[in-house]
Amino acid sequence: MNTKMLVVTNRCLEDKNVNNESMLGEKTNKKGPAEVRLAWAEKKARNGI
Repeated sequence: MNTKMLVVTNRCLEDKNVNNESMLGEKTNKKGPAEVRLAWAEKKARNGI
């Protein structure tokens, strides 16, 4: 069973072509810290767990 989570962040996007947590940068986005972004994250279950 996969677990899904909605991520709310004010971080800039470093690389839109990446499909993991490294796409979020260390700095807030250029529009300021009040500008938030939403993203879905999914953790895939390991076999047997």
